Amino acid sequence: MGAPLPADTPGPPGPQRPGKNGLSKTWEDSPVAMIGYSGGAIATNWASILMNTYAPELRPDIVGAAQGGLLVNPLNNLTYAIEGPLWSGVVMMAILGLARAYEVDVDPYLTDTGKYFADEMEKASITDGFGRLAGMSWEDIVKPEYPAPLDVPPIKEIVEKVNMG
Repeated sequence: MGAPLPADTPGPPGPQRPGKNGLSKTWEDSPVAMIGYSGGAIATNWASILMNTYAPELRPDIVGAAQGGLLVNPLNNLTYAIEGPLWSGVVMMAILGLARAYEVDVDPYLTDTGKYFADEMEKASITDGFGRLAGMSWEDIVKPEYPAPLDVPPIKEIVEKVNMG
């Protein structure tokens, strides 16, 4: 694995740059296709977006990128899924993960209920998140002075950084 991207690189922090190191002699001259689904699609999409500037030496070997289940514009999903019966807890987990990645303290924006669930879900698995906040609204989780996700300044900043579309 290579070094992580610099902190000021667009996109999520910490992607690795493996290059073609580690391929056996049999495959070292073979074309490469990237493929990913869901979380892997996010990595594949960022790799294809950043390839020409971050790893231009790999460009001649990359023949394509296929992505499925890709979260292209997180705000689109954030605004409706946070109050949905199934994905609400997963959205909370995504917000917490991005906040951790970008070193943002979300506690000042959360209600006591929001803090309770944030603490509970900090180390939970994604399956624990399904339906966990069912029946709750954004207003139950976030203080009233932040009526929508983009009213929380660090969330707005992070969403703008990770928006691929």
